[in-house]
Amino acid sequence: MAIEDIIKKIKDDAQKQAESIVADAKQKRKAMVEEANAKGAELKNRIITSAKEDAAKQKGRLIASAFMGLKMQVLQEKQEALDEAFKKAHQALLTLDDASYKDLVRKMILKSAQTGDEEIIISQNEKRIGEDFINDINKELKSRNKKGQLKLVRTDAQNTGGFILKGNKMLINNTFPVLLEELKPSLQKQIAETLFK
Repeated sequence: MAIEDIIKKIKDDAQKQAESIVADAKQKRKAMVEEANAKGAELKNRIITSAKEDAAKQKGRLIASAFMGLKMQVLQEKQEALDEAFKKAHQALLTLDDASYKDLVRKMILKSAQTGDEEIIISQNEKRIGEDFINDINKELKSRNKKGQLKLVRTDAQNTGGFILKGNKMLINNTFPVLLEELKPSLQKQIAETLFK
């Protein structure tokens, strides 16, 4: 073989080897690009999934917060409606006609009087309850084997209806606001059921 043939063969082999190296490099580069694209796509999907999950959680928290706020507002409005119902009940007691008011107070005194010699404390502004009314109750107390010596005492307190019964070592507050407040827990359920059906 001639030297030129050897050189040509070396060049051809070098060319083939160079082409093989370039082809191999291109193949490796293509594989690396595909792998990078796959990893990028996977990362992109994870980021999108995570963002969607975070958005769903945030949405859930916002909905829960809004629902809780709405629930609190409804509860507050219901409580205000109940309070208004009790105010109206108090007003209704205060505006009873004289006969009904006196009958109610009479029954309350007769039920509360322990010995029959207590003081009946009422507002100075209370016009429907007077000495004659107390004298009639004293007669009824005597017929029930009690002393029948109730005394009427007027104070500067605001007239809220009802009375305070003061005896030896006892004090019973039978004013309408106090009685309504005591009844509130048991009546609230009934009133709520009626108001919020």
